[in-house]
This record gives sequence, C-alpha cells and structure tokens, in this order.
Amino acid sequence: MPMNIQQRLQGGLAVGGLQVGDGTGIKALTIFYAPITVTNVAANATATSTVNAEGVKAGDIVIGFQPPTVAGHLKPITARVSADDTIEVTWVNPTAGQLSFNSGVATAAFVVARTFT
Repeated sequence: MPMNIQQRLQGGLAVGGLQVGDGTGIKALTIFYAPITVTNVAANATATSTVNAEGVKAGDIVIGFQPPTVAGHLKPITARVSADDTIEVTWVNPTAGQLSFNSGVATAAFVVARTFT
C-alpha cells in the first residue's frame, strides 16, 4: 500500500536514514521554530545573533532558514549550529541607516540535518 507524503516524512524514506551514492548519510531532518532578535545592525555592516534551538547538536547542519517577515531590509547571509542547542545567524544591513527588527522578537524556522557520525 503506498504511503502519503506525511507518512513518508514521519516514518522516513529508509530504515535508519538516507544516503545518495557515496555521499554522507542523513540520519534526521528536523524543523526548529525559534524566537529571534536582531538589534542595532549598523549601516552597510553585518551582525550576528544567536538563537536557542533546543535539540540541535554541534555538528548538525542548517540546510534551510526562513527568516521572520519583520526582518525587512535585514538579510540573513549564513546560519549554522554553533554549539549544542544554539544556532548562529549572520545578518547584513545593505542600507545607509541602522536597522533592527521592528517588533523586537519574531519567530524563524530552521531546517537542520543530522548526519551519521
């Protein structure tokens, strides 16, 4: 009996993970929703913020990131797991003035891959 897409994602496509060719196998893909704050990014500069994402582990890889809509002209340029339970995001402000999130704290979504070690 064929599985629907929700069943496939919940149960996995293969027992124990997924590997394509000789690449590194992926043990798990997880979506984390976490509050994020960015304040006082200088004009034409970058700044880093950290996000508490309980459950991520050092060595996990951020493969996708949906910034909050309140980010406006602030643009994320990288996101990485910097330590257990912590994601670090680097932002760029390409404008001529200092920027922050208008609402202070917003929610972002991160897709994180855990590889076999």
